[in-house]
Amino acid sequence: RTTQWADGSYRYQANSKRTTFVGGVRRQDNYGVFYRAGSVVGAWYNRDEKTISFTRDGEELGVAFRDVLHNFPLVPAV
Repeated sequence: RTTQWADGSYRYQANSKRTTFVGGVRRQDNYGVFYRAGSVVGAWYNRDEKTISFTRDGEELGVAFRDVLHNFPLVPAV
């Protein structure tokens, strides 16, 4: 299945960018480190702090997104 942009999308990309698509607006900036085939990427959502964070090969990359509000299921995809 192809992952497509939808309102409320948050992603960490292989080119070390973080991107959001919220309210019809796409925003992108630098985040984390490059990854490639064979890298293990982890993602987690902290409901209390309303943040999304990632790991690459077990290394914590810090908070990528803050003030994450949603009323739909979050689905991690790589």
